Amino acid sequence: MMYEDPSRNTLTQTRRENVLQALLRHPRAWIPGPDLAAAHVGGSEALRRLRELRAQGWRIEGRRMVNRDAWEYRILTGRTPAAPAAPTPPHLENLELPL
Repeated sequence: MMYEDPSRNTLTQTRRENVLQALLRHPRAWIPGPDLAAAHVGGSEALRRLRELRAQGWRIEGRRMVNRDAWEYRILTGRTPAAPAAPTPPHLENLELPL
């Protein structure tokens, strides 16, 4: 199942922003890694984008998919307080995760 709409990707968004947006659109829902690696989301470096987001303080979990040789990921909450402050793109500033 694809979670991203290719028409939503603009040239002003980075791949990291695309991955973050995909995760934030479905908070706490497991998203298959292959969906995040789609060309219009994170591309072939989607795992690197997940690591970068984690380094910025985003709480992202991963687990192996049942009966598949692939992983799936979900975002749990916003950034952790101890994380270094990185600028949030303006189009993502007002997104809130439900508690």
